Amino acid sequence: MTKLLQNEMPWPSKLTLQTSWRRANDGGLDDIKAWCASVNSPTAVLIDTLEKFRAQPKWGKQNYSTDHDAISGLQAITKCQPGLAIIVLHHNRKMDAEDPFDTVSGTLGLTGAADTILIMRRKAGSTQLLVRGRDVEDSETSLQFNKVSCRWTILGADAAKAAVSNERKQIIEALTAFPDGMSVSEIMAATERTDRNAVDQILFKMSRDRGIRRVRRGVYALPQDAGKIDKKERKVVLSPEFEEKPGDLTYLTDLIEEADLSHRRGDGLEIPECLRRY
Repeated sequence: MTKLLQNEMPWPSKLTLQTSWRRANDGGLDDIKAWCASVNSPTAVLIDTLEKFRAQPKWGKQNYSTDHDAISGLQAITKCQPGLAIIVLHHNRKMDAEDPFDTVSGTLGLTGAADTILIMRRKAGSTQLLVRGRDVEDSETSLQFNKVSCRWTILGADAAKAAVSNERKQIIEALTAFPDGMSVSEIMAATERTDRNAVDQILFKMSRDRGIRRVRRGVYALPQDAGKIDKKERKVVLSPEFEEKPGDLTYLTDLIEEADLSHRRGDGLEIPECLRRY
């Protein structure tokens, strides 16, 4: 609090701190209601952490119901108290998921009961705040933490773009060493990424923008060097009978037909690659 309140500012008079609280099923919900009734215009209640407040799971009760009840009881208080927000701190599981909101520890009962879910995660050297809710639009914001002031700062759209650019740069650097392409899992390992969904999205965008090419399903590589391809095509040496006749391309059809008939007769005459294009 001393770091948060710079220049010896006084502590907020409406701030109430409690280091212990009864669990939800042991009177904890009633205590929150009582506190709201004891103050003027209660604005926010912060519970840190949910695991210390929620009711202990009952034998035989489904985990989904237990998780849903842990939030629905708090949600009921906000419906009876206009202007009140109840913020619950919870943890993410270590296992990654395609949808970042599926990393919330527990079942879908938690995220299904909450009105809004906010997730903080590290990505590309920065921290992102992901928001999803019933009354808000989905968003992703870059943040930076100041250890001196203990405050978070919103970096804005430019920082988010810079983070994406850094991701693309790392992917390109990884693909440079593998001209034949890399699988998504190999790209994730090379760039130290753990979110498969996020990597799939940026690979799709890079492929769409032609920054990389999709070799086959799940495998990507750098774009082929057009200059080298042209150079190889120019190195094709034609025999005299295939010499180019300026202004007249009808001879190409005759040559291809001749080669095709020769191939069927078994003469072994091959159609040059430069003619196959026609």
